[in-house]
Amino acid sequence: MANYYCTARSNYFPVKDAVKFDAFCAAAGVKCYKDDDLPDIPRAHAYYAIFPEDNDHGGFEDIPLWNMEGDTVIDETAALRGIDDKLDAMLTELIKMAEVYDSREEARVWFLEALQLFVADGGVAVLTEVGAEKSRYLTAFANIVPGGKDASAITHCCLSECVAAAANKLATLPLGRDTY
Repeated sequence: MANYYCTARSNYFPVKDAVKFDAFCAAAGVKCYKDDDLPDIPRAHAYYAIFPEDNDHGGFEDIPLWNMEGDTVIDETAALRGIDDKLDAMLTELIKMAEVYDSREEARVWFLEALQLFVADGGVAVLTEVGAEKSRYLTAFANIVPGGKDASAITHCCLSECVAAAANKLATLPLGRDTY
């Protein structure tokens, strides 16, 4: 079986509080780069791009939140505590619910909701990931995280779904396997 390799990054997006955002990224294991190279654009906010720390597959979802020892949830969010009151409340609720969640998928959902706390009102963070397992399949998706909205405004876009929908509109014959 081949290994899955991917890379991920975001656009440059405005953040509400650069100091808190730097602390959040460091605690969550996310690299962040501040964009100071746009002198012609007047800005009230700092703009950042984020990248996952190096890991086996390059995605954003491997943020250590909890581990299980038998039926006991081990809270691993200490590094994330104290950065922001809303973030603390979110972490407390997440740890209470840890036993019922699939940790990897929940980590991705949690990360997007936590990131949204830092995106400036009116700003949008777009996290894009592309990957492949040899030539067996290619994947690409984006998560769109708007600032100043509730978590229901976070949008997930999958390239394969978009391509299949467009191809189905154009095709007059059935689509072949792995069209996207």
